[in-house]
Amino acid sequence: MGSLKRTSLTLDENLILDLDFVAGRLGVSRSALLSNIASEAVRDLKSLLEGMPEDPSALDVKRFSGASIDLVNKRLQDLEELQRDGDIHED
Repeated sequence: MGSLKRTSLTLDENLILDLDFVAGRLGVSRSALLSNIASEAVRDLKSLLEGMPEDPSALDVKRFSGASIDLVNKRLQDLEELQRDGDIHED
């Protein structure tokens, strides 16, 4: 990770409450939680967009949709693994 820079965000109050709940349960700061979530998501989106021309043709868009589907499927698999891990560790 590079050097850290401070930024300001305006978020819906309910999202803030949810972030505070999740961060509290994980024992991390809201900033650390958002940084972790955003860095992975932005890295994936950047990777997809780098492979697509700035002015895409219909064929480019179709190809991009396929790559997007792969990314969504990967994210769903990641969530399912987290769910399974949570089920295993619950008392």
